[in-house]
Amino acid sequence: MKKNENSGQKQIYLKALKRKIWVSKELHREYFRGIDACRVRQWVHGRCGCPRHELDSCDMDCQTCPFCLGESTLSIDAEMITDWHPTTLDETVPDKTADVEEILMKAELLDALHYELAALEPEGRKMCELFMEGKSERESAKIMAIPQTTYNRHWQKVKKLLNRKLGKYKR
Repeated sequence: MKKNENSGQKQIYLKALKRKIWVSKELHREYFRGIDACRVRQWVHGRCGCPRHELDSCDMDCQTCPFCLGESTLSIDAEMITDWHPTTLDETVPDKTADVEEILMKAELLDALHYELAALEPEGRKMCELFMEGKSERESAKIMAIPQTTYNRHWQKVKKLLNRKLGKYKR
């Protein structure tokens, strides 16, 4: 083909055919959009060593590419490129380890709760059990076979007692 016939067209290398074909600029752009994004990611992570004159033959198959530099190791202190500013993995990973003091406070509260529940009268314990099962006051009164107003009055007393005994554990 003459040079004039291919104006406005670009070439794509097809590895399966082992040759280049002429396509429109739009098709060329669409074809290389994903490939370029992948190649840039590989380059940023130090895994792509494609020379500039070989970029058109890239097909994102890094496993078979002769220019693949292999797997990179990423340190938690290595600087990463983000949209906003340089950062490290250490800054982006949330610390999910619980504070030792918080764990001890929760354990102490749980021990105190078990002790106070054991010290309650059987009726108060039953009310707490029904509450923990997610029963409403109406359902609980019906299960315990007492009027709802009586249940409500006793339930208020139990909550007040537990609040007084366990109040120091509030945040």
